[in-house]
Amino acid sequence: MLKKLKSLYNQNDKKQVFSNFVSLSFMQAANYLIPLIAIPYLVRVLGNDRFGLVMFAQAFIQYFIILVDFGFELTATREISIHRNDKQKITEIFSTVIYTKILLLLVSFIILTIVVFSFNKFRQECLLYYLSFGVVIGQVLFPVWFFQGIERMKYIMYFNVLSKIIFTVLIFFTIFSPADYKLYAVIYSGGFIFSGFFAFLVALYMNHFHFISPSIQKIKEQIAKTKDVFISNVGISLYMTSTSFILGVVTGRNDVVGFYTIAEKTVRGIRYIVSPITQALFPYLSMRFSGNTKKEAILILKKLIYYLTPALIICIIGIFIFTEKIVQFLTGSANPSTILDMRIISSILLIGTFNNVLGILGLINMKMEKEFKNNVLLSGFFNIVVCVIASYYLLDIGASISIVATELFLFLLIYRNLLKIYKNA
Repeated sequence: MLKKLKSLYNQNDKKQVFSNFVSLSFMQAANYLIPLIAIPYLVRVLGNDRFGLVMFAQAFIQYFIILVDFGFELTATREISIHRNDKQKITEIFSTVIYTKILLLLVSFIILTIVVFSFNKFRQECLLYYLSFGVVIGQVLFPVWFFQGIERMKYIMYFNVLSKIIFTVLIFFTIFSPADYKLYAVIYSGGFIFSGFFAFLVALYMNHFHFISPSIQKIKEQIAKTKDVFISNVGISLYMTSTSFILGVVTGRNDVVGFYTIAEKTVRGIRYIVSPITQALFPYLSMRFSGNTKKEAILILKKLIYYLTPALIICIIGIFIFTEKIVQFLTGSANPSTILDMRIISSILLIGTFNNVLGILGLINMKMEKEFKNNVLLSGFFNIVVCVIASYYLLDIGASISIVATELFLFLLIYRNLLKIYKNA
């Protein structure tokens, strides 16, 4: 499949896109697959209840990650890609985005403090949530959007992969009982802060940047340009990261959150293997859609779906066949709930990838951020309603059904938008 994808570009583009794909693949493996190695150990040592608790905390912290990212991973990437040969402009974009993210970090911390001390459920484990907040700091420091924009991902891939390996290994040498669940939060956050810090230094010094203090007006303009993507990310969060959070709130059971999270993380870990392809293509297609090569960009999208579909179907079939063995390996027992959860959620490998390709690579690069925002926001609210009702009656199984139903709902909305474009073309 990779050979087929490489054939879509000219020689120079092929080399750069493929290089970015390799770098992003290693980064995705570090972010999603390497931590999965520790799950079997964590489930056994912490137990379902404590494991579910730390997963609930991580789900809650995801809201703040969405806030500080604000959509810059797409809009800033696109801006950097378009102005990559204008060093002064890139410096301006870089400084404005970093300053904006720091302001959003302060807002996030204030909101966290208000929530933690306003609700007993959070106040009882306040230290856990503060320790988990380190992930947000790491996210602010890590300028993935910059390196994607200049199509030089290898510079920060090394630090990211190395840090995830080191901090994952630390889990096996420091966590020995359920009482160590807070230490896990420290280690998890430490990995993000470490990789983010070094990636920031690489961006700052290897590219000879100097910070400029952006005006309030510049920050406002940056936020205004990005708000539609931010709202889209909020919508995505309402059916991706929010599902385990809603499940925990509705059921009040940490063990149920654990059952669902194991299945969801495993499937999404497999799904994120595909993400480097779309991430590597995003800046490339941004230039094509902004120029006179839109037909070429659309052709790439069509071929991408054509090549990915059979591979993803095979993955889904593989999950169905080996579900029991996968769950047995991850948890030490063939838990029926987790097995059924994983089989249900496996379908998002195909549907979710279609949404990613058609929505992010398609609609956003076509400057249809508002349409994409409306689609994912509507889907997010759809998931809240379905998840609350289904989780109340069916617990983790209901949560699994809701996430699949929502992905399908989003696909239909995106397809409707693309159909309108095709008819009007």
